[in-house]
Amino acid sequence: EKGLEALRDKFWVKEEKKYAHAITVEDKPLIETTVWPFMPLFFRQFPQERANYILDIFASSEMSTDWGIRSLSPKSSYYDPLNYNYGTVWPFLTGYACLSEYNYGRSLAGFSHLMSLAHNTFIDALGFSPELFSGEFFKPIEASVPHQIFSSSPVVTCLVRGLLGLKGNALKREIEFRPSFPGSWDRVKIRNFRIGKDIFHFDVQRSEDKFICQIVPEAYAPYRIHFYPSLGYGARVKAVKVNGE
Repeated sequence: EKGLEALRDKFWVKEEKKYAHAITVEDKPLIETTVWPFMPLFFRQFPQERANYILDIFASSEMSTDWGIRSLSPKSSYYDPLNYNYGTVWPFLTGYACLSEYNYGRSLAGFSHLMSLAHNTFIDALGFSPELFSGEFFKPIEASVPHQIFSSSPVVTCLVRGLLGLKGNALKREIEFRPSFPGSWDRVKIRNFRIGKDIFHFDVQRSEDKFICQIVPEAYAPYRIHFYPSLGYGARVKAVKVNGE
């Protein structure tokens, strides 16, 4: 824990309210606005206050395009919208940034980036996402692999782990369910969520004053369910009932 805290503080640039991209050989922070802080955010390693500064930048027009997040800010002197590592939009990186947004309660930005990832599967071969796009135009660059599995897979990962908020642990027999649905969705059905040989079905219904979740298991042993629904800003919980009680 002390090592992690020291690492956080070493890279944190207080004046800029951001984490340095790297530490130079002179032991000074290299200050560049990039998407790469997504990695510790993905593992929930940053405190909420610092994460908020980073996620604000992710969601801004400085970093976000309609097709994903740039790897490097256009304000950087190194930025090139066609450079593989210094300005293009990677669906792979956008996916991790999207999951980071859901991790820290930024469901609106997370949903926006999830939709960007989904739309990317309609260019070139249907169902596949190219490896990377220009940082300025919705067009894959020449170096892009057209059928890139790690750029296509975030569509499913961000849907299940982010929007639906589903995680399963077969060894502990536990399920974590953190749904963060858009405000306009009043019903969601999830079928065949599998953990080992066990299968679960979820039916969520929402109204102005109720949030109802029905879980139907097809399991060989009991599971513990951790349920953390996103109720939206201003919502107050007046009562909670389990199995009608």
